[in-house]
Amino acid sequence: MKEFKILILLSVIVISLLIYNKKGDKLHCGDIAFVSYNSKGDDYFSIITLKQLQPHTVIYFTDAEWNGNHFNLGEGNLVWSSGDQTIPSNTEIQFKNIKTSPTTNHGFSIGELRLNANGDAIFAYVGESPKQPSTFIAAVSNDALEFGTLINTKLTAGHTAIIYPKHTYQANFQGDKSATKNNLIEALNDFNNYRLQKKNAAWAIN
Repeated sequence: MKEFKILILLSVIVISLLIYNKKGDKLHCGDIAFVSYNSKGDDYFSIITLKQLQPHTVIYFTDAEWNGNHFNLGEGNLVWSSGDQTIPSNTEIQFKNIKTSPTTNHGFSIGELRLNANGDAIFAYVGESPKQPSTFIAAVSNDALEFGTLINTKLTAGHTAIIYPKHTYQANFQGDKSATKNNLIEALNDFNNYRLQKKNAAWAIN
């Protein structure tokens, strides 16, 4: 029964994706960014929109490594649909309980991501399926090696691909989330703007 429900939800998302693609208002690299990340215990992450998202926007997330042409197998995938409402720019979208039953404060999501507290990465992208990205939008990691590579993604380390200090397993951005797109991306890559928790360390401003 659970598998049947997942298939139904996937069908709804695929239909939404087709509708969205026909509108021609597609996402590009840097149109969202990650603003929080937790890879220990109750895994979660959040993104912020850097442009207005149209209804039925679909974004895929994975913690798989990219080899320049495709993702490796055996990792998690989460599929998110914005639903039937327009989402304004500078809106934070939260994803909680991503290990088992993901919930979100906008739209709906299915799938799961099991982040490794010792090191992991998340890619956000659009495409025809979770394993067929057409455009990479954003990425985040606590170790650059966890990306695999950024070749053929158009993502830039320290810009659209955020790399937290090594051994960070929890990060929450404390800066101005209403800033303009370029200013916000710059601020998100300045770790003085975060509360970071590293392995064997307490909360601290880096």
